[in-house]
Amino acid sequence: MAKVKAAPQAPKAAQPKGPLLKLLVLTALMTFIVIVLGAATRVADAGLSCPDWPTCYGQWFPFPAPEGGYHAEGITYTLTQVLLEWTHRLTASLTGFLLLASLFFAYKFRGENKRVFRVGLFALLALLTQVKMGGITVWLDNINWSVALHLGNAMIFYSLLIAMISAAVRPANVTPIKAALRTKLLMVLAYVMVFFTMLAGAMVSTTHAGGVCGGLFDCVGSWWPADDVAQQIHMIHRYMVALTIFTLLALRIEARREHPALNKTAKVAEAFIIVQIALGILTLYSFSHYANFYQFLSVAHLAWGTVLLTVVLTGCLKLLWGEKDPTIKIMPGHP
Repeated sequence: MAKVKAAPQAPKAAQPKGPLLKLLVLTALMTFIVIVLGAATRVADAGLSCPDWPTCYGQWFPFPAPEGGYHAEGITYTLTQVLLEWTHRLTASLTGFLLLASLFFAYKFRGENKRVFRVGLFALLALLTQVKMGGITVWLDNINWSVALHLGNAMIFYSLLIAMISAAVRPANVTPIKAALRTKLLMVLAYVMVFFTMLAGAMVSTTHAGGVCGGLFDCVGSWWPADDVAQQIHMIHRYMVALTIFTLLALRIEARREHPALNKTAKVAEAFIIVQIALGILTLYSFSHYANFYQFLSVAHLAWGTVLLTVVLTGCLKLLWGEKDPTIKIMPGHP
């Protein structure tokens, strides 16, 4: 009998050296926490509770409160507000050190996979930009556009960390997933739409425009308020949400005809956007009905949006670098 040839095995990824993968996952988780803490700081009006930078009231550890309490620019801040801003800064600093440690091991790993270190250099650039933008945001008294840009750069940094993890668990010579150009464009567009919709949401928050429209669809009886800038910012966010929904629905339809991995990503993104819409509606109605829950819902809304961004980004990375090596576990118990 003729021997049956064994099917060619998929290429294996080189095992990341040392604690590289664990460091990358920890850095990404810390960055996620920084983004959430930034949102909490923003909705608690605590962004200027530490009036100087990088210190806070001239100290690295401003506790207990100085004599007379915490005062800046004629405003008195509570211990909770100062603690929130200080913790946000501390967590961001720790994230920076984690990235440097990750880059050290990524440099040692570059012989097996150069992508991790190369993407890490872009992450380092984004981190340095973030540090500078953090100082500028404080110096500009948290003006709304600087806060939104600060969040945007944080999401770019976070996305690059996810890309580093993705590169570390894939073979260096992997073949990208084949898909129609239309599907590829929809996947990239979905990421772009989620990204900029989150920035628009940050503008709504920083301009205190969350409750200016009232209704669920129109804004005080109009689809485009002519004279109120806050209402216009609010409606821009709503229209971007609608475009994001249509983009994800189109992606879901197209992905069904493509690779199973892309279809899975589209299905998860579809489920996540439903939860995100629900959180957005609850946040909207919390202004008039559940004021005590507004801050929590606003932070949860941004946190879940970041998770949605992660899901769509993984789809983009699958198109770029193929599927991960199933023999490498990102976390214990993770498939």
